[in-house]
Amino acid sequence: ELKALEEEGVDTAEAILLSRRAHLILPTHRALDAASEAEKGKSKIGSTLKGIGPTYMDKTGRNGLRVGDLERGDLRKLYDGLKRKHERLLGLYGDL
Repeated sequence: ELKALEEEGVDTAEAILLSRRAHLILPTHRALDAASEAEKGKSKIGSTLKGIGPTYMDKTGRNGLRVGDLERGDLRKLYDGLKRKHERLLGLYGDL
C-alpha cells in the first residue's frame, strides 16, 4: 500500500504515522482467513482474505504481534511461537 502511495507522489515518510500498538498482519493470518472462508462453503461471508479477522482474533487473545514488537530482541521467538499456533490452527482445517 505504501508503494502505491509513493508511486502517486505521496511522501509516505512524512504523511504516514504508524502506531507502535498497531497489529501486524502475517502471511499465516491470510492463510487462516482463506481456510475459514473455504470451510464455510456456500455460507461464506465474502471475506476480503486480507487476514483482518484472524489478526483481530490474535489482538483480542493478546498474543498478536504489534509494530512496537519489531524492535524487540526476542522478535524471532515471538514470531515463531505465533506462527506455530497458526500452523496448528490451519491443520484443523485439513485439506479444503
